[in-house]
Amino acid sequence: MILGSVPHGLIISLSGERHRAKQFLIGNPLLAQAMMKVHPEAGVYAPLRVMFTENELGKTVITYEKPSTLFGQWTEQVFQDTGKLLDEKMETLIRLIANI
Repeated sequence: MILGSVPHGLIISLSGERHRAKQFLIGNPLLAQAMMKVHPEAGVYAPLRVMFTENELGKTVITYEKPSTLFGQWTEQVFQDTGKLLDEKMETLIRLIANI
């Protein structure tokens, strides 16, 4: 689910440069809720962020942080399971978007 977006390209263009870049906040609020019941501060990483930018060749670059790395700082099983699940979902999403 897309929960929001940040128009980074618009922000960069304030300096006079044209740049295509947008960050999306994505996630499942129910998964976030399960983790935040254990550690409310996990909310700093939920929703996940994925950013699309255009490089100098006009190609799209997709950047995101691996969920298992973000949530792996906590040892409770819910974080291990959710991190692994979200890694798989992000990889599937990126492959679909990239047409791989």
